[in-house]
Amino acid sequence: MKRKMSFLLATMMLVCSMFSTTAFAAEPENASAVEAETEDSVIMRAGAETWYTGSAMVGEFTMTGRNTTPVKTMGNSGTLSIFGFYSEFIGETGPVTLTVQIKEAYTGKVLASTVANNQESRGFAVSTNVTAGQKVQIYFKTNEGSRKVDVGYGYTLK
Repeated sequence: MKRKMSFLLATMMLVCSMFSTTAFAAEPENASAVEAETEDSVIMRAGAETWYTGSAMVGEFTMTGRNTTPVKTMGNSGTLSIFGFYSEFIGETGPVTLTVQIKEAYTGKVLASTVANNQESRGFAVSTNVTAGQKVQIYFKTNEGSRKVDVGYGYTLK
């Protein structure tokens, strides 16, 4: 069952990537990394990024505890869906839950939230309505502050 769910999730992500537009982070004016520290002491290292209508895989990363993405500006109004998968890091044991939230940038207001704890698929999806020009951030948090997980995610805006 676990293999079937993993295969289904991988196939879905491949199909989405074939029929989607790709979003790239804009380079900052100066070539060095742009760093901004939030009140949660999360250091962000990326330039401005605007998401338009379509779908794209954003990327994969390894995190411990929590992670907040850089600000994403919505290029169009519509329904923003964040989807992806997570897996425990090699050597970690026991059940892992992952909270995924779409937050309004700068205020921290939670626009949508989900808690993924399905031991079979380890997939997640969360959606909210957004307006053109709105700035959001995606927040990820594991059930225990010291748990290390690999996360891959993408978005659809339609």
